[in-house]
Amino acid sequence: MFVYQTLDNVDGKQARRLQNGTPLGMIMDHGCDGLGIVFLSFGMSRVMCLDDLELILWVFSVGVSFGFYLTAWCQYYSEGVMILGKVNAVDDGIPIIWVFAFYSAIFGQDVWKT
Repeated sequence: MFVYQTLDNVDGKQARRLQNGTPLGMIMDHGCDGLGIVFLSFGMSRVMCLDDLELILWVFSVGVSFGFYLTAWCQYYSEGVMILGKVNAVDDGIPIIWVFAFYSAIFGQDVWKT
């Protein structure tokens, strides 16, 4: 997750710095993000032992994907500017997953069932 987040944040900044940003690059970046966020949500569900409940797993996965879609849609209609709040899933979501994973590693996954 650390490598994914680092590479995801660096590539866009580098392209803008060199003025090499292209629509194809944006599609590739957001396409990889869209695919990656599904796997991250599945991983988060597994860390919290939610994969036993199929309904919760799918709602969690679809909800995260829908939020990502809305963010990309807003960027398209705001002329390429991604407007994010001070706390956002892009930068703050992965460290939150780390905290949940460490918590599960220390106290065990059964803590989520209680």
